[in-house]
Amino acid sequence: MADPTPASGSTLILSSNISPLLSSAELCRIAGAAGYRGLDLHPSRWPRAIVGSRLPTTATIAPRRSRVAALWLPVSARSITAGAPGLTPERIDAIPAIRPERLVLEIPPAVLGDHPRAGIAGLVESVRRDLASPLPITVALGVRALVGGRSHLAELSLLRRLAGEWDFDLALDLTGKLDPRWEAEAAIVRLGSRLRLVHLGGSAVVGRWSPESRLLDRALNAVLQRPEPVVVSLQPPLRAWRQASPAAVERAAWVARISVGRRIEKYREQWAISAWADRTDRPVWHPERP
Repeated sequence: MADPTPASGSTLILSSNISPLLSSAELCRIAGAAGYRGLDLHPSRWPRAIVGSRLPTTATIAPRRSRVAALWLPVSARSITAGAPGLTPERIDAIPAIRPERLVLEIPPAVLGDHPRAGIAGLVESVRRDLASPLPITVALGVRALVGGRSHLAELSLLRRLAGEWDFDLALDLTGKLDPRWEAEAAIVRLGSRLRLVHLGGSAVVGRWSPESRLLDRALNAVLQRPEPVVVSLQPPLRAWRQASPAAVERAAWVARISVGRRIEKYREQWAISAWADRTDRPVWHPERP
């Protein structure tokens, strides 16, 4: 069977949250073997005692097999409201060794409602000054920051304009319980071309439908139908007792990549048909012609 993962357009990367029991080096190997374009590293989600041993270095990752496409680091509310340092010196020092392609800042859930948007711009600039070398910075919103209503959509529009003014990207972390009132399609449209990364999990990424995954499935479809390329991080569901098995993790990663890859190919075919229908130089059928 042909590889359904596209060479361009939406890019699929593997979330490290698929297994907190495997090392980052092993997860990078699995991501490369399963056909992903890189690893989405979330060390902040793991127990503090093992974070140090899970952070990869240039010596533990083979660049030809896989790479760290995104490194997620949390920031405190004080970093936005009081101008406190965005990242600790230990985290700043670890970034050059990891060599991520993108740095993702996880902002507090209430950032859209309680914290000034100007504080987000100040946070981004503070992190840029601390980095030893330039690195694309992305601000991520989690599920607790995504709610229903027009006021929320208006806040997303303002955040998109702020991202354009201060030259940073946006990400959505859709792992967790989503507000059933959240308008997935409208929210993704409001973020526009500044939306560069989406973190997805649950049964929707492996093609299993359930009432709980309906909203996530709509969000995934809205992301894949965007004309702009988006990096999609997949966190396939896996039972806790199977997360310690590299073979089980790799198989789950394969299933998720093939399932989402097929959707991408389906939408690509629809775009091709739509583009052909819009052409003015295509042959036109005439009833009197043989």
